Parts: sequence; structure tokens; C-alpha cells
Amino acid sequence: MSAISLTVDVLRSFREPGAPTAPGARPATPPPDAIGPPVPLPAAAAPRPGLLAEVLTHRRAIRHFRAEPVDLATLLGAVADGMAADRARWPGEHPLIPVLVAQHVAGLPPAVYRLDPGGATATPVMALAGRAAYEELTLQKEFATAGAIVSLLGDLDAADSAHGGAGYRTLMTRAGGAGYQMWLSAISHGLVGSVFAGFLPAAVRTPLRCDGVTRHQLFALAVGPPGADPSTSAGTGPADVPQERG
Repeated sequence: MSAISLTVDVLRSFREPGAPTAPGARPATPPPDAIGPPVPLPAAAAPRPGLLAEVLTHRRAIRHFRAEPVDLATLLGAVADGMAADRARWPGEHPLIPVLVAQHVAGLPPAVYRLDPGGATATPVMALAGRAAYEELTLQKEFATAGAIVSLLGDLDAADSAHGGAGYRTLMTRAGGAGYQMWLSAISHGLVGSVFAGFLPAAVRTPLRCDGVTRHQLFALAVGPPGADPSTSAGTGPADVPQERG
């Protein structure tokens, strides 16, 4: 096969769904290794229906945060909203893997946690000490001041088995939808933040088993209490979202 024909085949695979790989052809990528016991989690905050119009009107990409803890139940509620939206839109797909970077989260010691799919526990998988450690995770260092970062990982092998050449872009579409749903949910509860590309690959390759071949970090969301410096963020942000009317 010539180099030109190989290139054409690769480009075509991004345009057309390829033949799925036989199920079970590859072993599942193991989860990140735990560095401590699972931490029990409180019940997630319930969604706030009826606020979508207000949230869409007031949403801003905010990159300045107060150094105050993020309420854990609120954060878990936003994650649950995003994951539920993904399951509803993509039933039967291999689940996305939410990972929480907790810098200032009430009830969780600073660390990176793998969230249990059922929302019952958070298992520490990566130790972090000090702001410098958080800055090493992201190319955009302003996100290191966020109280929490939620990253979505995807199983590339499972996506390839299900969708062939369309697997990666399917994962990115799912992660984008879930991440934006989490963002809107967080805003509706008074938090601010922004979605962004996520972590530097080298920083999470070993601790999160994101080798870019079998598992990949896809998308991320940084959230926290609104900060006092809006100089690089348009508008007043979502802090003035009206309270839900009874």
C-alpha cells in the first residue's frame, strides 16, 4: 500500500463510520490505581428545573475564583446531571469516566479522585500538594485556582470496537455534551467556571492511565465560587441568576 493510499484511508475513516471491531477483542483498560481508601460521598444536590433560559442568558466563561470551598453536594449534582444526560443521549455506550481534582472542596482532602459511577464513593488516585502541583496539570494555569476540576476520560478501545473510525469523534461529542451539561448545572447553583480542553497528557499518562491509545482525557470543567476580579471575563457572570420561583 502506498503512502498516499494509506493517508486517504485514514482521512476517510474520520468521515465515514468504520467497521466495528469484534466485541471483546481487547481487554478493558484497568482503572487508575487507588492511593487510599474510598471516601463516602453525600447525596448529590437535585437539579434545578426551569432555570435553563436564565442560565443561558447569564453564563460566562469565568477564570477567577474565590479561595473558598466548593460545596460537595452541589458539585456532585452537576456531575450527576452531566452523566445522566450522556446516558440518555447515548444509551448502551461504554461509560465516560469522571475524575475530580479537588483543591478546595468541602469534605474532601486535596487530591485527584476517581468517582464511583453510582456516586457513592470517591477514590483517591493521585496526590497533589500545593498550587504548583495543580498548575502542572493544566496548560492554562488560571484554572489551577479553581476549587474543583472535573475531567472526563474515555475508553478509546471501547469506542473503536463500537464505532470503528468514528469512535474518537463520538467520544469527543459525548464528552462535550456532558461537560457543558455539568457547567450549566453548576451555574444554576451559583458556581462559576469554564469548560476547557483539560490536562496536559504527560501529567496524567501514568496516574490516570491515559496513554492516548487505550484511554484518553477528553474534556474538563473548572468551577468555584465567583471571584472578585472579572478583568478578563465578560459580564458580571452567573452570580445574579434569579432564584427559582416557587
